[in-house]
Amino acid sequence: MLDSVRDDDDPDALLRDWSLTRGDLQQIHLARGQGRLWTALHLCSLRRTGRFADDPERIPHEVIVHLAHQIGIHPPARLALPHRQATDSAIRARVREHLGCASFSADAEARLTASLAELALDGLGSVELVERAEAFLMTARVVLPARAALDRLVASLNRQALEALFTRIAARFSASTRAAFDRLLGNADDDDAQANGRATVGRYRTPPASSMGRFTRTAGERLEEINALLRGLPDLSDIPHRVLRQLAELCRRYDGHALRRFPAAKRYSLLACFLLDRRQGLLDDMVQAHDNHMTA
Repeated sequence: MLDSVRDDDDPDALLRDWSLTRGDLQQIHLARGQGRLWTALHLCSLRRTGRFADDPERIPHEVIVHLAHQIGIHPPARLALPHRQATDSAIRARVREHLGCASFSADAEARLTASLAELALDGLGSVELVERAEAFLMTARVVLPARAALDRLVASLNRQALEALFTRIAARFSASTRAAFDRLLGNADDDDAQANGRATVGRYRTPPASSMGRFTRTAGERLEEINALLRGLPDLSDIPHRVLRQLAELCRRYDGHALRRFPAAKRYSLLACFLLDRRQGLLDDMVQAHDNHMTA
């Protein structure tokens, strides 16, 4: 992550990340009093992490001593925030201009969103998307917003990407495939169907291997059921494999009753991905059980 100010006890890192250039010093000496130290802190932090140094408690004392020595002042025993917000805002504005950075504006957010949208559709996880967002903004020389703001932006992108993906997948299903999925889940308002629907996901787990014959028979029956449900399923090879796996894992979180209450596109997409995953899983389990049986 790029949001950490704290350094390890590494002299090389201290010199690399918190050393000032001649141009930096000229900019710093435009400030007064404690503003000089905060100018140095903001400058090094923004250059290194893409964010300003907001929390004095996260700045190691060794960093303060190192910067104070370069500036030619005595390091304070305890670093305090500037007394006036206007002073800090003015310091940040000068530091941004000195480093050639821009604020995180609506235009910057729009460019970032466009850059991340395709990655979200490819199934990139939230942590990876935040890292890509930080790298994109650093390269564009835009000051990074708070981590919470990036988390919210990525969460919104993921929701939009999922909705678009559900629509994209479900649009390919025939009426007969949708009807087969609905029969599997039952009617959400039917008490008997609700009870049966709760076993939908669990029904296709790998059966216990108490005996080879029983395991093979039960697994084969489950495979036949899945193949019947997936008969006529359209080609989904253009959907990244990891995305299909992610949707299958998402489906596992719900019972049949919960799935039945989802919007149709989401319901059909999750169920199709789950059944595809379980078909391959059962085949792999049968091969493994056969190998174990032959080598026992």
